[in-house]
Amino acid sequence: MKSYFLSGLLLSVLFLSCKDNKKTETENTEATKPFTVTVNAIVEKDDIFQIFYNEDGGDNFAPADAITINVKGNAQPQDLVFQLPEDASPMALRFDIGGNKDLKQVPFKGFKIEYLGKKIESNSAEFFKYFYGNAQVELDTVNTVAKIKAPVDGNYDPILGSTVALKAAIEKLYKQ
Repeated sequence: MKSYFLSGLLLSVLFLSCKDNKKTETENTEATKPFTVTVNAIVEKDDIFQIFYNEDGGDNFAPADAITINVKGNAQPQDLVFQLPEDASPMALRFDIGGNKDLKQVPFKGFKIEYLGKKIESNSAEFFKYFYGNAQVELDTVNTVAKIKAPVDGNYDPILGSTVALKAAIEKLYKQ
């Protein structure tokens, strides 16, 4: 009888130990996740979007420091996920909102930045607190829509850049 009791106790300890190890492995994977930017938006036409990043916090962005994704047009909000390289520690972002000249506007529902298990999150009401538009983007801050204007010089390049608030939030993220 003692042997059955000891065997059951040993199996219980082993079962609980294995369960704890799996939990730790999941937590470690989440903690080492690279810098990821997720933008939730309505993109009604097929397009290509890019996130540029730099580590000096300035306004210059190298073509090599860009993540490009193909976006399938959809009338419903969708997550646009940009996963930066593991060694990237950006201080500023530039969001190029498409190359399709038929895309007239992009309604934003929010965004999330994740780094080593920490997050910056914003809903639609705060979106333009963190991003500003270039000359080809008119911001409708009430409806959180970036309206794309025709280029004056023929160069189509609608861009949203990092505000001081976003740079400060990223810096705070690194210090947490």
